[in-house]
Amino acid sequence: HWDGFVAGLMGFWIFIKAKIGGTLPSAFTDESAMKMLEEKGKQFDKDLKELHKLYGPKEKHFYVFNVATDPDLQGRGYGGQLMNQINEISDASGLPCYLECAGEKNRSFYEKFGFKTVKQHPLVDRKDNSQQFLVDFMVRATNV
Repeated sequence: HWDGFVAGLMGFWIFIKAKIGGTLPSAFTDESAMKMLEEKGKQFDKDLKELHKLYGPKEKHFYVFNVATDPDLQGRGYGGQLMNQINEISDASGLPCYLECAGEKNRSFYEKFGFKTVKQHPLVDRKDNSQQFLVDFMVRATNV
C-alpha cells in the first residue's frame, strides 16, 4: 500500500542521506505535503493496478517496482547494475518483466535493458484534471 510505501521510502531516503550527507526534500519534512503525497499515492496505486491488468503480461511475470537512484548518485552505474541483475533473474526463470515509468529519460533508461513500451496512458489527478502525466507501460521478454 502507498501509505506504507511512502513511509518506507522516507525511511530509506533518510538512511541514504544520512550515509552520504545532504538534506531531505521538503515533501518528506512537511506534514501537509506528506498527507497530500499519501492521498495521491493511494489514487495512483489503484489506477496503476487496473492499468497493469490491461497492459501487463497476462502470464506470470516479474513486476519491477520503483528502481531509482538519488539524483546526486546518478551516472555511476548503480541503476544499470540493478537492472542487469533483474534481467538475469528474469532470464533464468523464463519469466518476462513488467514496469511502469514516466518521462523520456526513464523510458530510454529501461529501453537499454530490453524493455519495450506496449502502451502509453495518462494518469490524471481526479481532484485536479490539469494534473496529469504520461505513463509508459513496458515489458521485457526473457532472453532464453
